[in-house]
Amino acid sequence: MISPITKYIWIISLTASVGITGCCYFIYKKLKSKRPPTTWRKLANVTNLYVYPLKSGRYIELDKVECTKFGFSLPTKETNFQLRDRSFIVYGENDSVGKSARIYPKMVLISVSAGDKGHVIFKAPEQDELRVHILEKSSSNIKTIKFQSWSDEYVSTIDLGDEAAKWFSRYLLEKDSGLRLGYHDSSSYRSINSFKDKESLKFYEYVTNDVFGLYSDLAALLLLNEKSVDDLNEKLKNKVTTKNFRPNIVINGDIDPFVEDNYLWIKIGDVILRNVKDCTRCVLTTVDPETGIRDTSREPLKTLSKYRISKGPGKGPIMGINLEVVVPGEISVTDEVFVG
Repeated sequence: MISPITKYIWIISLTASVGITGCCYFIYKKLKSKRPPTTWRKLANVTNLYVYPLKSGRYIELDKVECTKFGFSLPTKETNFQLRDRSFIVYGENDSVGKSARIYPKMVLISVSAGDKGHVIFKAPEQDELRVHILEKSSSNIKTIKFQSWSDEYVSTIDLGDEAAKWFSRYLLEKDSGLRLGYHDSSSYRSINSFKDKESLKFYEYVTNDVFGLYSDLAALLLLNEKSVDDLNEKLKNKVTTKNFRPNIVINGDIDPFVEDNYLWIKIGDVILRNVKDCTRCVLTTVDPETGIRDTSREPLKTLSKYRISKGPGKGPIMGINLEVVVPGEISVTDEVFVG
């Protein structure tokens, strides 16, 4: 017969053992989530790569791209300047709030290309082209704007002058003023400390200061699975393309729709990426990327909302995943995509 004291000691020992085991598992899980895996398995291949130099502007499709901590980058003829993903932003002259194609759908038709001698060229339908010289940051041109995306925050931008302001105002407002153009030179960093939505930050544990792109809504990169869009199109009368969802990386292969949601780590070439958040979608998905016309029936967002809803606090419709760039490098179309 076991004495009461022996039983009490046994219970304490068992409880402590369970507690230690649970604690060790928790620590192991945390370490595993922070360190890339050592073994990988192939999932798919890269089919398309896109860069959007202007936030809400037209895409540039590429065969090869440099993947930096802040997202994709295009080297130009001049080594001291790079055309970066979402490095330009339109903002209000009076309210200093960043603007997007959610408000001005025809922004998706504004194309951006690199010129010579530090110039960038903007083009839009029925507009003369705009050549803007990229200015260095100074006390006279640095501005603070309100960035409305996943959560409100304040970010800095380099204002690119009155000529650019007039060009964008005329195209988007049909006025000589009201909007201005800002540029991010990647010398400043966004921080989760300014986020008011603490509930979302608690839920999305991998969203840290290392996640951000320049003026992307959140993360440096967005990955999309073609099979996921195919699945959505089966439910739509008017089909959409992957471009409606403005991805940076599109993958395809012998895979299921939405399988990309299930993996924390992704490796493409030498580039290592971490899945930090499902991508909640907005009204911008209803804007045709080739015409700049918004779908009055709110498709594909309306249908997506019926069967693809985030488990996060926002409960929004989701398509694609937001990625943190853990190890930078080069990515090319046809590259194999590995998961771990």
